[in-house]
Amino acid sequence: VYIYGFGNSATVCRDFAVRFVRLGLSVLDCADSHMQVTYAALSDERDVVIAISHSGATKELLQSVEAAKESGAAVIAITSHGNSPLTKLADITLFGMGREVKYTSEAGASRLIHMAIGDIIYTKIAMTQHQSFEKNMKKMRSEIKKKRL
Repeated sequence: VYIYGFGNSATVCRDFAVRFVRLGLSVLDCADSHMQVTYAALSDERDVVIAISHSGATKELLQSVEAAKESGAAVIAITSHGNSPLTKLADITLFGMGREVKYTSEAGASRLIHMAIGDIIYTKIAMTQHQSFEKNMKKMRSEIKKKRL
């Protein structure tokens, strides 16, 4: 699973990656346009790209998604704009729009909604793969516990 985004969306990508690795998935989040397009070009039909973008119109992200599609990867878009170029490229689009406030130039509300979408996906996968999820959590907690005094 490759997770792509820039700016505030990159923080959402990191959150997704931290959660999804606990499910035992091979996950890579990337906010560098050169590396994104490199991973995309080398992906195949076994891969999934999750592209996160408030606007759905970031040129570099669109290039990476186009390369992933050409390589055979499936694309899931998470965006706030239904008619964006990203939605036209995606196999599946999940929308999460928040009302932004005047006092910030960043899409803070949308970022939080996009993170909530990640929580829902994570929870659903954990519920459907309960045994492997429990096994992974037990292993992870055991190793983290060793780091405590």
